[in-house]
Amino acid sequence: MNRIFEPRGYSRVRDGTDVSPFLNATDTKQMDVPLGRLGDMSIAAGRIGPKIHSWVHLHPVVTQVTYLLSGRLCVRMQDARAAQPYDVGLRPGQAVVTPPETLFQLRNDNEEIAELLYITAPSYVHASIGNDLIYDDAVMVAESWEGLGLINGNVSVFEAQANRARALRRIAELKGDTSEPLTKEDVISLKSVTPYSAPDGSEIRMLISGEHGGLAHCVLAASKPSVPVRHQTVEELWYVLEGSGEVWRGRNGEEPRIDHICTGDSIRIPVDTSFQFRADPAGDLKLLIATMPRWPGAHEAVPSVGGFATETK
Repeated sequence: MNRIFEPRGYSRVRDGTDVSPFLNATDTKQMDVPLGRLGDMSIAAGRIGPKIHSWVHLHPVVTQVTYLLSGRLCVRMQDARAAQPYDVGLRPGQAVVTPPETLFQLRNDNEEIAELLYITAPSYVHASIGNDLIYDDAVMVAESWEGLGLINGNVSVFEAQANRARALRRIAELKGDTSEPLTKEDVISLKSVTPYSAPDGSEIRMLISGEHGGLAHCVLAASKPSVPVRHQTVEELWYVLEGSGEVWRGRNGEEPRIDHICTGDSIRIPVDTSFQFRADPAGDLKLLIATMPRWPGAHEAVPSVGGFATETK
């Protein structure tokens, strides 16, 4: 990536404004930018002519930062908490954030061109083959706010995420970065996995992992407390397969809590939350643990404070 990137030429997009590809690994117009090399973000250059209003549109998945380079711009938005649309006026050097599922319109009511940068996270997905559009992260809702009542602006986020995932697989294929075929998606048996001791002292068997998460089997011996730890980047979802016990969770600035868990219960360990758990004397505590993203390694868990006394040797 030892190179300089520049806008690649403006073209009219579906919202009626001009956009130039810039830095985006998930845009089929930028085949020379490898997937994954920019992280999960993208940048595009934008240009809105005098007296031009974009369509009212929304992004079901991505968050967009609109940064004004020159000119003046009004961004009209309406999110779920707003009964009516509201205007945010930008001067050069200012930016506005548009969260997912927010209706918005870019309005240049002035006599000069407005030049912008669009920064999105996750990376903006635009997939087309020739003149055929496969997927676009922007959903056009209405040509104007007056037309909103005539058009159903509701978009299923889950459907958009599924369509987006299909488009990403297609982009990966076009860029030669294909995933493993289904013929290599083996079934992982619990008995075939060698256990290891986790940083918290429990016995872990890593079962299977995917692009966005992983699954593990955890056993904590009867009457045993774990070592208190904190995960730096991973969120965990626990399901109790067998046994019972208690979970202590604490986070800076909040009162800690202790919850009793037993077979059939589930619990969440958010990112950057200190936690400790212990099994009741009646038997081992067995958990099924989902991690998002997938477990990065033993360095993920760092020592922390807890609510239970730990065993001493």
